[in-house]
Amino acid sequence: MTNYILIVTVVILLCLFLNKLSSRLGIPVLLAFILLGMLFGTDGLLKISFIFTGKKVYKEKKKG
Repeated sequence: MTNYILIVTVVILLCLFLNKLSSRLGIPVLLAFILLGMLFGTDGLLKISFIFTGKKVYKEKKKG
């Protein structure tokens, strides 16, 4: 549990840092967050899995 809190804290701090950096360098913020997502994603350094393994959130509509 504490590892998750630490990871979330690091991500939030990186978001704040990237926001300041992108405004100074003129880089679009979206590009900075895409790079951050690639860093923390399944193929990145931390290999965080974004696969949902729970129940379906939505109900399928019946035809007819």
